[in-house]
Amino acid sequence: MSSNEPVKSKPIEQRDVVLSEKLRAIRKAMKMSRPVFADLVGVPPVTLKNYENKYRKTPGSLIVKMGEVARLKRVVAEYLIDSSVAVDDSARLIFALQDRNRKGAA
Repeated sequence: MSSNEPVKSKPIEQRDVVLSEKLRAIRKAMKMSRPVFADLVGVPPVTLKNYENKYRKTPGSLIVKMGEVARLKRVVAEYLIDSSVAVDDSARLIFALQDRNRKGAA
């Protein structure tokens, strides 16, 4: 390969596509901007954008970090890592977020 040829990135796998879509759905359900959510989970906003737009594979370390954030523990367990939950399963996501809010208010 010559130095003038563009480097082709490998397409991400379907499970990574779903994870990217769920990541965006969580952020939007929490009504957070990308910079605010990125700060919450400890990544630069441009990195979060790359995960959400499927330009980069969402690493397991981000999921672990999200699980350590008190506001996201239930969401990660109920929605993000459960492969049987579809991206459009908004009822499950909303339930997890409401449960988080109830526990946070107590």
